[in-house]
Amino acid sequence: MTAAARAGGAPAVRIEGQCEPRFAAVRQALEDNFVLRDELGSAVCVYHEGRKVVDLWGGHLDAARTRPWRENSIVAMYSIAKSMCALSVHILADRGQIDLDAPVAHYWPEFAQAGKDKVLVRHIVSHNCGVHFQDAGKPGDVFDYDAMIRNIERQAPAWQPG
Repeated sequence: MTAAARAGGAPAVRIEGQCEPRFAAVRQALEDNFVLRDELGSAVCVYHEGRKVVDLWGGHLDAARTRPWRENSIVAMYSIAKSMCALSVHILADRGQIDLDAPVAHYWPEFAQAGKDKVLVRHIVSHNCGVHFQDAGKPGDVFDYDAMIRNIERQAPAWQPG
């Protein structure tokens, strides 16, 4: 039974894209978000074993529901990248390719500046390393990868890591 049937009506939005049948639960979860949780707009794309197996989108980009979400819609993801980064680091740790208890400076020597030499990889992925976004750079630095890296390297921890 679909979420629409459980809710007693048609889906609130048209979900577009492709989804391999064995990943139908992903499509169902996306539909549930719209029908049961009043989702405004959303997309999900999943690669499995190097192949795109799910690429779905639907809903709207604005609260007035005048701008449809499209295949190539660009949206701010805010902090969602933190969980993906932490997941990636844990996969590397599981494979023995990174040590969670090693100083970050072991992998990124320039990071040790300004008292960050004792910050461990573990502190980074648990978000308690003491380094946070600062406005110390120039306007526009957030769009300049190298400038942001230099700003992080020069930044002193705002609190004791750990």
